[in-house]
Amino acid sequence: MNATSCNLTVLRQETVAEDIMRLTVQWQDRSREPHAGQFYMLRAWAADATPILSRPISVDDFDNQTGALTFLYQVKGEGTRKLAALAAGDTLTVTGPCGNGFDTAALASAHKRIAVVGAGAVGLDVIEYFTARGAQAVLIEMQDAAGRDLDIITKNAMLTMLDEHQVEQHMNTQLMAVAADHFQVKNTQQTFDIPFDYGFVCLGMRANRTGLDEIERWANANNVKIMNIGDSVMARRIIDGVREGRNVLDALEDMGALGSREAQRIPFLTY
Repeated sequence: MNATSCNLTVLRQETVAEDIMRLTVQWQDRSREPHAGQFYMLRAWAADATPILSRPISVDDFDNQTGALTFLYQVKGEGTRKLAALAAGDTLTVTGPCGNGFDTAALASAHKRIAVVGAGAVGLDVIEYFTARGAQAVLIEMQDAAGRDLDIITKNAMLTMLDEHQVEQHMNTQLMAVAADHFQVKNTQQTFDIPFDYGFVCLGMRANRTGLDEIERWANANNVKIMNIGDSVMARRIIDGVREGRNVLDALEDMGALGSREAQRIPFLTY
């Protein structure tokens, strides 16, 4: 890692989907060009302002001809809201590149057949990158269409890209197993293997609700209040779990369960 810190100019800010933004800045230090897998610390506020920490955002794309450096991020809190407020011509402080990247050009030349599980923004970006460099690509998606959560302009561009590069597409197809050189998948008719030189699993996180129905039945039968929190509701970041923990304490306080020893004790269960 050979990071530097500098102020960069915003070239453009685009809305990709609801709460998903694409920020492009002008990178100037050609001796420190980013690679795939690396990230930058972004800050669009003063050093003594909140939030205290800069926001780590991974590299979405880099054009080594023009120096255009692109970040794809989700607007979730105060820091990313301030990043989303940036417009063309504004400046922000960027530190990086950070982390150990890898040479995607060498990867693309060495692996001529790729398979990608997941036809969302990340999976389609992987397909776009490798097919532009001559790779044969296969796309596997559980839903009935690719790019369902993308804005209409990006979605149409990605669907055109899939057609132009003759990407083999398997919709309504579920990933069953991962091997060193193939994915085992299943559609409504059969289970089969999709071989690859290099495979990518680009799936979103899913909430884990194992056993919740049984716990709710027990809670209802025993007059116990139950609050479903954390990854059982939605898979997310640690900071969101901390926030929900605070909400649990607030709920307990409202119920009087955190009062004095003489306060009424109310059965309460979190899952």
